[in-house]
Amino acid sequence: EIYGLFKKYSIDIPAEEQTNIELLRGVHERLLKRSKTVTHDLVDAQNTLQHRLLRDIDEFTKNVKEFVADYEANGPMIEGISAQEASDRLSLFESRFNDLWKRYETYSSGELLFGLSEREYPQLQTTRKQLNYLKRLYGLYDNVSSTMDTYNETLWKEVNIDKIISDIQDFQGRMKKLPKGLKSWLAYSELKNKLDNFNECLPLLEYLNNPAMQSRHWEKIEKVAKVQIPYVEPTIFALKHVMTIPLVKLRDEVEDISITAQKEREIES
Repeated sequence: EIYGLFKKYSIDIPAEEQTNIELLRGVHERLLKRSKTVTHDLVDAQNTLQHRLLRDIDEFTKNVKEFVADYEANGPMIEGISAQEASDRLSLFESRFNDLWKRYETYSSGELLFGLSEREYPQLQTTRKQLNYLKRLYGLYDNVSSTMDTYNETLWKEVNIDKIISDIQDFQGRMKKLPKGLKSWLAYSELKNKLDNFNECLPLLEYLNNPAMQSRHWEKIEKVAKVQIPYVEPTIFALKHVMTIPLVKLRDEVEDISITAQKEREIES
């Protein structure tokens, strides 16, 4: 109709476009014919595909029951296991759950496509909520553990006390934001104790990180703490060696030695 209007009022149309106009009707008719063929093929295939979908859903339902039974018997919420063991189990079950959830979404789409009533899996939904809940706690637990491992392996001369203080404060802030229901968990208690204990050591680490500390002062630390520290080897001496000192127990001695070192340095200057 549009091009008929152009022709009526003698509006010039490029030759290439005129050719395309003539081909358009034929292309459209072939497209309609192809559409009917595809529709026919889909109708023929529908029963086969639907049968396969229902068979896969039955198998999926069995897999969900098996997973839930295993989760309840061996999952991260079992009492009596350590926080690290619970964290490891959480990672394993989360991976398996993610695979199940992808299949659930696929089969739900299939049911919608074929106009079937969508099956519900309340246990799967419950498990999903629990895993998301636990991920908040154990995600923080793993984060703290890996960060502290990094601290311990840091050479003493490269230790940044201000950075450690900032990180610990951040971790403690994130702990306070965890749901109340998680605060009765063993992992929460272990995490809190780990952070509190480390936080209590930080002022003493700051004393020991004093540039005025010389070999003679570290020797005194060794004597009062009754431990051996490789302070004479800076390429080996790390925070983990300092953490073998019972810092809190020897608070007064550590402070005295550090203050003495500072005064001696001032006198030497």
